[in-house]
Amino acid sequence: MIFINIMGKIKLFIEEGSDNMTERFVELLKEFLPFVCKFVGIRTPFTLHLVHSKVPQLRTTGVYINSDSEIWIRVKNRHQVDLFRSICHEMVHHKQNELNILHKGSGDDTSPEEGDANRIAGIVMRKFG
Repeated sequence: MIFINIMGKIKLFIEEGSDNMTERFVELLKEFLPFVCKFVGIRTPFTLHLVHSKVPQLRTTGVYINSDSEIWIRVKNRHQVDLFRSICHEMVHHKQNELNILHKGSGDDTSPEEGDANRIAGIVMRKFG
């Protein structure tokens, strides 16, 4: 496991052994995470886990656990652009948690919170691109 502290706000854990976790990807990630924090207005710390093995927290490709301010992203067999979009999507959920607008149904595909996370992630990808 690789640990990187970014901006004193983001604890980044990268599970070793995944082909797509290149040095260049990690360097871009160090630029991307502060960009998203600024764009979205994130103020509180969170932890980001990039894993390729199966872990109980992940039933999909990404999840935000609001009680722990943790983001879990599965990286195995995924394109790096898709990983950045997923990371941003879950960071939007962290911002929603800061605003205290997440609720039991927020993770439903048709919820306003899920729609906002998808929309904002798309905008961020175009702006960062």
